[in-house]
Amino acid sequence: MEYFCIFLAVCVLIAFLFYIQWIWKDYYVYRKETRDRSISMDDEMRVTHTIENALRSDDVLLTSLSLTVDGKTADLDDLIITKNGVFIIIPYVGSYSRFTNKKMRQALRRGKRQLYVLHKYLGLCGISIWLKFCIFVLDCDCTKKSRRYLFQPSDVDRIIHSKGMQTLDRSTINIIYTHLFQSIRMSHEEDRA
Repeated sequence: MEYFCIFLAVCVLIAFLFYIQWIWKDYYVYRKETRDRSISMDDEMRVTHTIENALRSDDVLLTSLSLTVDGKTADLDDLIITKNGVFIIIPYVGSYSRFTNKKMRQALRRGKRQLYVLHKYLGLCGISIWLKFCIFVLDCDCTKKSRRYLFQPSDVDRIIHSKGMQTLDRSTINIIYTHLFQSIRMSHEEDRA
């Protein structure tokens, strides 16, 4: 009986050590992914600068836009209004080979949420247009062409200036800009209060 108790104690100790090692490994991988994939202000500025270089004279770029509709809030980093549509650009740092990871799925969910909130907001303003979101992958040397993922600065130009589902005239662009600019002004006034 004494040997059985010692054997049981050793098995419990070994199981505990394996459990600790498993937790540590997951924690280390999580910390490494968080450190490698987090979007810094410098990365956001790089994406904004790349977009600004791709814009034409009649395009509109809004940055750091916060919208709330039906209790759902979306912080849009970069919103582009062109004659070919309205585009939300989401920055992502990582390699193309890791698109199946948790951070990429979070970026896709964030893009869908931002698209939903923007669509609802514009719908409340009486504007019904086609919206699109793209993920700009920073520090990626991939040359693949994609409609959802942007890898190079030339991809931004290709996406926002390709003929889309509709063509917006200048008055529609101005109406969209006016409504979104009012929401920016209202959110700044709320921050001051």
